[in-house]
Amino acid sequence: METNGSWLRTRGQRDSGKVSMTELFFDLVFVFAVTQLSHTLLEHLDLGGFLRTSVLFLAIWWLWIFTSWCTNWLNPDTTAVRLLLFALMLGGLVLSSSIPQAFGAAGLAFGLLFAIMQVGRSLFMVRAFRGHREQRDNFLRVALWLLVSGAFWLAGGLLEGQARVLCWCVALGIEYVSPALYPLRFPPRYVRVRPFPGYRKDVRSGNPVRNGSTGTYPVGPPKRPWADVRPFRYPGRTGVLVPDRPTGFGTTYGRLGRRHHR
Repeated sequence: METNGSWLRTRGQRDSGKVSMTELFFDLVFVFAVTQLSHTLLEHLDLGGFLRTSVLFLAIWWLWIFTSWCTNWLNPDTTAVRLLLFALMLGGLVLSSSIPQAFGAAGLAFGLLFAIMQVGRSLFMVRAFRGHREQRDNFLRVALWLLVSGAFWLAGGLLEGQARVLCWCVALGIEYVSPALYPLRFPPRYVRVRPFPGYRKDVRSGNPVRNGSTGTYPVGPPKRPWADVRPFRYPGRTGVLVPDRPTGFGTTYGRLGRRHHR
């Protein structure tokens, strides 16, 4: 892993894609949040209760998936990243505890904590990507739109009734729509994939071709919409290069993918 003071993961090492115990413990906090959501829905089995619980579910899910995406970039063995995860765990526990009364007395606590966790994590990513201008600028943009949505989370916590629901729906809309309106771009990192059976290297051109055919065909799995698949060749080998990280927001292999797509 990292030994040069960076907070980012290294690539290509045997354990570079492992999932740490800190990350797994962080996930358990959100298991507790989902339990709180289910209990809240059971106590309000009507249309209004369903809509309010749906707002909270979308918020909790977005917070978890956003944090999981960020941790795919971070090295959990560094002290700073561990402190970030433990701080988010503590915030997540308090946030989860406030869910049953999120549309009541605990509304301000829920809205304030949610905004702090979203913005704070994004600013941490800006610091982690120091020296990587493009990625740093991406997370600066993320932090800016989360600041805007955070104002609505906070305003909703200060208001009551339908005004709170409306403010929080606007905040969710900002967080969900912004990545689509302003897609993030990350430079892909490529990994070698062994060629599939049935292909060989053309002697004259060096390109991969299907056995028994004179035409040139791409090798490897079908091209995904977000995968920049490139053929490669070097003495005695052919195959494809595929990004080990897709090049847009919200499209990651996830933690399981770290094990299989290094």
